[in-house]
Amino acid sequence: MPIQKACFLPDGTQAIAAGRRKFFYCLDLVKATVDKSGPLTGREEKSLEVFEVSPDSNTIAFVGNEGYILLVSTKTKDLIGTLKMNGTARSLAFANDGQHLLSSGGDGHVYHWDLRTRACFHNAIDEGCLTGTSLCTNPSGSLFASGSDSGIVNIYNREEFLGGKRKPIKTIDNLTTKVDFMKFNNDAQILAICSTMKKNSLKLIHVPSFTVFSNWPPPNRNLHYPRCLDFIPGGGFMALGDAAGKVGLYKLHHYQHA
Repeated sequence: MPIQKACFLPDGTQAIAAGRRKFFYCLDLVKATVDKSGPLTGREEKSLEVFEVSPDSNTIAFVGNEGYILLVSTKTKDLIGTLKMNGTARSLAFANDGQHLLSSGGDGHVYHWDLRTRACFHNAIDEGCLTGTSLCTNPSGSLFASGSDSGIVNIYNREEFLGGKRKPIKTIDNLTTKVDFMKFNNDAQILAICSTMKKNSLKLIHVPSFTVFSNWPPPNRNLHYPRCLDFIPGGGFMALGDAAGKVGLYKLHHYQHA
């Protein structure tokens, strides 16, 4: 199975890998075993490639068909609940230590779900968005970023958004193709945004000033087609994977002691 996404649970006990199949794999890092899970009971999804793991390591949320979001227990690997959007589901992000889930997709809205009650407690349009393609929250959950198929990224204060303020605190328009991936680093000083459809289509935003770093990508450095990225916990290095199967490791000099 070609793996489209893989990630560790935050508690470090397991790694989850999935692709364009009805099943996914769980690598138990304590027992050194690999288990195949799925298809999920009562579901007909042919792909489980889009998913997020909750910060408390209890839940995996998969994007399903026809606006459904599938909630799976990390302990039993069973389907424990579903959520239903009005439009198609495209992207997910957790907040509040896993109690809340954000979702976006085909109707251009951002949904907030309370996973304790499995209810949507807020649903509002993402300004200027026709189709939401990417979501991420900062570690504290105070900010979230929403990317669209037009390449626009809106950054919101989450408390203000839930309170009725629809205007983003910053709109980033430096990408010209669909936003596929976004990531805050651990101290939320940097937001990375990328599109997989265009070479060198990756930008780093300095969050306190909401400005794009002008020296990234580095001069004369070909990033190929970016596919995924992550920051080390200390923030001093960023790993970037591309469509050629290479991973580049970059030093962020702002973090001298990382």
